Parts: sequence; C-alpha cells; structure tokens
Amino acid sequence: MPLDTLPSPTEPTPSDWLVAERLLEELPVGVFIVDPSHRIVLLNHRIAEIAHISKREILREGCFGPFCDRKTHFEKCPGHASLHTGKPWDGDADIEGVHYKVAVRPIRVGDSVPCSLVALTDTTEAFRQRRILEKMIPRLEYLLQVNAKIRDCIARFATENDANAIFSGVLATISDLFHSTYAFLLRFTPDGGLVRTHASFRSPEYDQDYLTPQIRGDIARRFSLRDELLYRLEQKEEHDDDLDVLLSRARSSNGYFAAIHANGEVWGYLGILSDNEAPFAPDEDVLRRDIVNLLEIAVRRTILIAEIERKEKDLAAAAEEARQAARAKTMFLATMSHEIRTPLNAIIGFAEILGRSGNLSDEARECSDGITRSANALLDLLNDILDLSKIEAGATDVFQGECDLPVLFRELATVFRYTALAKGIELRHSIPGDMPPLRLAGPRIRQILLNLIGNSVKFTNSGYIEWTASYAPNGPDAISLAIDVRDTGVGIPPDRIATVFDPFTVANSLHPDSRTKKSIGLGLLIVKRLVEACGGTVSVESALGTGSVFHIRINRVATLPRHSDAPRQTPAETSAEPVVGPSFLPLLVDDIDLNLHILALHLRSLGIHDTLQAESGEAALEIARQRRPSIVFTDLWMPGMDGAQLARAIRSDPSLAGIPVVAVTADDDASASFDASVFDDILVKPLVTEKIADCLARLFPNPCPPSTPPPVPHPSSLATSHSPLATSH
Repeated sequence: MPLDTLPSPTEPTPSDWLVAERLLEELPVGVFIVDPSHRIVLLNHRIAEIAHISKREILREGCFGPFCDRKTHFEKCPGHASLHTGKPWDGDADIEGVHYKVAVRPIRVGDSVPCSLVALTDTTEAFRQRRILEKMIPRLEYLLQVNAKIRDCIARFATENDANAIFSGVLATISDLFHSTYAFLLRFTPDGGLVRTHASFRSPEYDQDYLTPQIRGDIARRFSLRDELLYRLEQKEEHDDDLDVLLSRARSSNGYFAAIHANGEVWGYLGILSDNEAPFAPDEDVLRRDIVNLLEIAVRRTILIAEIERKEKDLAAAAEEARQAARAKTMFLATMSHEIRTPLNAIIGFAEILGRSGNLSDEARECSDGITRSANALLDLLNDILDLSKIEAGATDVFQGECDLPVLFRELATVFRYTALAKGIELRHSIPGDMPPLRLAGPRIRQILLNLIGNSVKFTNSGYIEWTASYAPNGPDAISLAIDVRDTGVGIPPDRIATVFDPFTVANSLHPDSRTKKSIGLGLLIVKRLVEACGGTVSVESALGTGSVFHIRINRVATLPRHSDAPRQTPAETSAEPVVGPSFLPLLVDDIDLNLHILALHLRSLGIHDTLQAESGEAALEIARQRRPSIVFTDLWMPGMDGAQLARAIRSDPSLAGIPVVAVTADDDASASFDASVFDDILVKPLVTEKIADCLARLFPNPCPPSTPPPVPHPSSLATSHSPLATSH
C-alpha cells in the first residue's frame, strides 16, 4: 500500500497495518512516522518504551508528547518541518535523563512528501564519554604542561653543579606551577637552628620583612611532625593565627607545607603560598606529590655534588701527596745517583789508571780488573734503577727525536765485536736497505737493543747472535716495525719464561748453567717498559740448549723523510782522535780536590800534562782571564758560583770568547737542574779516559794553535756523553 494512501489510525486496514508495523518492529531503534497533519500514524514498541506510554495512547493522541509537545507550534516539529522543506534533519534530544540522537528523513513519493520518518537512537553512553573526554582534554593538557616544566627543570639542574642555582631553579618552577606569590625551602640543625633558606617571590612589593627566616622556621616547626599540611586562610579546623598573618602579608589565600626527605630522614621543609586555589584542591595531590619528588631529586643531586666535591678534594690531596712523594723519590734518586757516582768516579778512575801501569804484578792487575768490573756492575745497577724510575714516572718520551736503525745496527755490531770475538761467537745483523728514519728516541731504542744483545752475549758460549728488522707500510708516513734478537745460547726453561721480564730476576733461576754467574738485573724489565711506551709488545721463545729469540712488535711507528742518500756511518766509524798541541792547557774546576786529581790523571793518559785547577767558580773565572785556557772542565754543584753560572760568565766575557766549556757532573740528567745550553758538552761521572778522549775529538777535530782563540764549536756538537759501560745493561 503506498504511504500516501494509508488509512487514518482509527480506520486501519488490519493486514497492511500489520505488515508495516512488523517491519518497524525489526528496527533496532525507536521509529515513528508523521503525516502532514502532524500526527503519528505508525511506530514501533521502542518509541512506547521511550515515552513510557502504550502505542495505542500515542496513536490516539497523534503526537509523541515527550518528544514533541503539542503546545509547540507544529512547524517547529522536526518531523513536520521536513514534510514542508523536503530536507533531512539531525539533532539531539534529552528525554528523562537519556540522550538520543534524532534523525528525521522525508519520504518522497514522486514529487510529493506525504510523510516523514523519525528515528531515535540512544547515545547516552557515547554522549557521557564524550563529555568526560571534553573535560579530560584540558586536564590532560594541563598535566602535560606540568610534566614538561618538571622535566625541563630536572634537565637544567642535571648539569648544574651549584646547589644554590639548583634550588633557586626548582623554586622558580614550583612558583610557576602553583602561581605562587611566595615559595621557600628551609632546613634545621639537629638543635633546631635554621641552616639554609631559598626563596622565590612573585613580586618584590610583598611584605618580605615579615617573612624572615625566623618566622618561616617558627611556622615550619608547627608542622614538623607531619609530612604535609594544606592550609586555607582563616580556615575553621586547625586554625593558626601566624599562618593567617603569613598568608595575608604574602597576599595569598592558600598555603602548602611539606617535609622533604633524603636518605630516609627529613632533610628540610617546603612552603608554598598562593592566591590560586586550583593547585591546592584535594584532587591535585598528584601534582603536590610530584613537586615534593622534584625537590627530593634536587636534594639528592646536591648531596651527590657535595660528595663528588669532597672526593675531588680528597683525590686532589692524594694526587698532591703522590706528586710530593714522586718529587721526594726523584730527589732521593738524584741525590743517591750523585752521591754514588762521585765515589765511583774515583774508584773507576783510579782502577783504570792503575790497570795501565806497566809494572803491576799479575795478582795486582787481577785486583785492578776486579775493582773495575765490580764498579761497573754497580754503575749498571744504578743506571737501571734510574732508568726504570724515569719510565714509570712517565718522564721518558720515546717519541721525541729520530732513530736511524741501519746506523744503530752497525754501531751495535761494533760495541759487541770484541766480546763476541773473545768468546768465538759470530755476530749477524740484517735490515732492509730502504728502512726509513723513525720518529722514536734513538737512545731508548739503542738501550732496548743493548740489553737484549748484551743478554744474548752473556748467555751464549758458541754459535751466533743475530738481530734483524723488517717493516710493512701502515698508513701514510707510518710503518709496522718488527725487530728480532736471536741467539744459540743456553736457553730458558719453559716454566721460567713467564718470569723473564720480572724485576730482579736471578740469572741462575732462568739459566741453570753452572758456568753462568749469578746476577740481579732490571734490563729486561726496562726493555718491556720501553717497548710498551712505544705502543708495542715484546715476547720471548726459548728452549734449553737451543737458544732464545726475543720478538719486538710495534704496530704503528711514524716515519721521517730521509736527509740525504749519502751512506750513513756509525759514530764508531766517524770518531777521531783529539788533535791538541803541546801547549794545550785545560782548566779543571771542582770543589773536591780528589775529583780534580782524577780528571788530571785521565788527561795525562792522553798526553796532556799541564793543567790549570780551581776549587770554585769565582777562582776559575779569575784564572781564565789571566791565562786563557784552551778548554774548561767544570763541576756543576759548587758553593757560590755553580758550573752553569761560570759558563754564562765565560760566554759573556769578550776576552774569553771561543773557549769551550764542558760540564762534568754526577747527575744523570743535568738538564733537570741546570741550563744545558750554556755548555758545549756534558760528561757524566764516573769518567773514563775514552769518554774524555771522545769529547776532545768532537770539540777539537783540527789542530788549534794556542796563540789564537779556539774556534767556537758548532751547536750540533752539544751532546751528553755516556760510555758504553754506562748505557749497556
């Protein structure tokens, strides 16, 4: 039946009406149909449930009263209005506390709209959730802002090391979050006295004279047994006149006070005053707890800072104590070196001169040789101890200077030539012809190889000793260096190899050969320390009766450009005898008469019989001006004018121009105490004749007539001279 021919409700056709009604009953929402006369002509049972009246009553009334009051003009009814406009309408309606979504749709039949359909959907729960969400969004935005400010505050004081700045920043954040007129933080001593306060004022116009530390302390004591207290101006319960005065003078109506804990105890108290009620509402307890947590984090940060500062002071004090101990150790070693070398200079000097005497008996000559060997052994041990002390103190820079390995390899062959020849041992060495100069301290690499080759010579009775080097490129201007020292000596037992590089290792424990003399040394330990300082490693392979091989591996060594393609010569190949005439006249300066005597004896062994002598720097300067010596040998440590001052005085006197000045000292490192640049050479005690001869050969390579001033030595001739005995361990 077309809808425009529906009969009136009082005269329905039962079969058609039943079909239409069953269709509407199947719908899950409340539905009714309105005709042009503003009457409900059809509805389902859900509409009756919504209206709380029967379907018959609604049809009889012809209007859905709870939804569309008949007193309302019918044109304002959405269902009726859509009949005239032909447009759908959507809206909301609240019926007896239930929220409905209302949808009105005109039903067209051809060009006419004979009726409209109205559907009501219960959206109460969705509406309630939406309203809750609408209320939650501003709250969430507020909490996010609070969280962001707290995190920013933590981030700021996480890198701050000043406690005052940390607390000031936290109180500023708290004042911002609570819209506080005044916020303060205070602590008490165990006896109740005030320790520290931090405050934050919104405006300097507030009555801060009243808000003294004492007043804040008195107020805090009122709640010292609580964790927190919320107080409203003139509140009835727990009224407090002092708090009222505090709030009034700070132009605030609310106060919040909380205990701040650290390490399980009350550390201090927080007070916040504000005229804004929101942060002090009962449901803002999370915010207040977060603020307390923020302050407790800040407190732990300041405690940590104080602990770090204390430890830094302790470390600084310990470091200074260690530096003082190191200085004391250095001073002790330097003093001992000086004191030991001074008598050794006499022992070795007299023994050497005595040994050259032609009328000694065999027994006397054996005694002289024994004195020399024992003194040199003591000197070796002294040098080892000093070297190890410098290495462990970090005073040895292995990357300063230049090392020419081909030259060094040939020099080592010269050093050990006579010892090897006496034992019938063959010496071999090989190195690539294109080995570049290395950015390593040549004397330290020489010391390493002297120790290794010296040990091989000591413990090899037949066969050969060989030292080789090879390299591989390792980046621009760098190589990987490999050095091996191999021998056919007595070897080392497998269970003793691990102790080879230990200090003070007894030789007999490593080499169970009755022919090997017992010795205590630091040589291999020094080798290990020096190689490690180069960034390398040293290891050993050995077998009893077969021999040993020491491997040195340095992964990366900087190279230097070659100076020229000319053949490189060892110092032994370039040395020359000193060229001095019969009138050669040296001036010897020392405050110890015995040292003057020994030095004069060494010069006499070189054919220099006439010498000038002085026991002080002042006397030496006067003698030099009167006699003009050919060279000056001076001690460093002398009362009054020391050796360096004497050298500067000679340099500044035009009448003494060109006279070489050589320092003679028992100090292992004279440059640590004196300006070495004022000397032409430095000789380290104990002296031997060969050492003095080498010095004169460097300074006087050509004849020097006494009638003319000797030529000024080239600066390159300035070097510290060490005898092989002093550097071979």
